Amino acid sequence: MIFIQKNKWFVLRIALFLAVCGVLVGCDPAPHTAENVSPPKPELFSGRTFSAPVSSAPAFEGIWSIVSLADQASPDLEDTTNKNRYQVRVSSNRITGQLKCAGFQGVYQTSEAGIFMKEVEVKPKQCAEPDVTQAARLAQILNDQRTRYQLEGDVLTFANSELGETVWRLIPGTNGPPSHREDILGIWFIHAINDQTVSTGPDDRTPAVFLDYFRIGIESGCNANGTDIRWTNNGYAITSPFISTEIDCGPLSNQQDMLLRILASPDLTLSEGKLTATSETGETITFLRPQSG
Repeated sequence: MIFIQKNKWFVLRIALFLAVCGVLVGCDPAPHTAENVSPPKPELFSGRTFSAPVSSAPAFEGIWSIVSLADQASPDLEDTTNKNRYQVRVSSNRITGQLKCAGFQGVYQTSEAGIFMKEVEVKPKQCAEPDVTQAARLAQILNDQRTRYQLEGDVLTFANSELGETVWRLIPGTNGPPSHREDILGIWFIHAINDQTVSTGPDDRTPAVFLDYFRIGIESGCNANGTDIRWTNNGYAITSPFISTEIDCGPLSNQQDMLLRILASPDLTLSEGKLTATSETGETITFLRPQSG
């Protein structure tokens, strides 16, 4: 798609924002973000095999819960206050994750032979030694050339005869919308909120939304905002609060607040080229695709 010239700033602004903030569960700018990491070269992974070949990367992409590590179950998985502390995101050739306090990052590559991980490193911040040890153990398993991977449904298993078995389970809705709804992905310009035409920002910035398999990016006309999302049958729900560039929006503050409120957990309806987001309280946002030319 070719976007009209004056709105190319939006693509760059949101893309850069999500690249910086597109980390594990909610754009957390913690040190475990995988920044400026290039995809690995195929020759790095010679000799590694996969027991269930797949045809495309999306089979692996998403947010996974770490169910067990080196044959040991994760102790806090049943504690909802810690639900984000044993998770890993796999997307865009990057791995970012967290084991309690300690974060980790790395790179991966997919092919018909499977998924291959490399350069997984621990970013411990100021963590207790057991947390660092757990994360280091996971990095060792993922980096080890003897590790074999098996994908069965929503379960990804890492088997290593010396280091034990590690199991991840895909969190439902985190690897993209239902296949029949992929036509809602991409960039949409915000046309109206509750049937009232939206106001443009400085330099005639058109408020807009970017939806991809894992994240939402919102240009409110003032700030760039973003977070991770979990898809549902009717729409999506954010998995953590929006992260913002936090510019003082002045007269656009109310418009931004409404956008973030409605777009936190809407139902989405696509009809005749128009996308409508409806909140639980009945508030609506209507979107139109950018015009080509």
